[in-house]
Amino acid sequence: MKNKSLIILFLLTGFIFAINNGLQAQQKTLIRGKVISVLDKGSLPMAHIYEIDKDGRILATAVSDVDGNYSLLVNSTSNRLSCKYLGFKTKIVAIGSNTVINLNL
Repeated sequence: MKNKSLIILFLLTGFIFAINNGLQAQQKTLIRGKVISVLDKGSLPMAHIYEIDKDGRILATAVSDVDGNYSLLVNSTSNRLSCKYLGFKTKIVAIGSNTVINLNL
């Protein structure tokens, strides 16, 4: 009886570690950049940057700082970034293999 309990405990522990490793396998990618106005080449603070999947769902968000810089952990590089700023047209770009994406609005 004691051996069965130890075997069950061992199997459950292995199962929990397997699940945990599977969850950690989904690595996120850090994307950085700057949001810039094409009108005067100035930075755009408080711009909203979104990671959007192929179905148009928002997966992650960030807001640019006072200098227009942002950083965002994205779930997949096959998704797109969308940038919105009041008074400017929304910009949507593919992420691809880029880790630095400057957004010109």
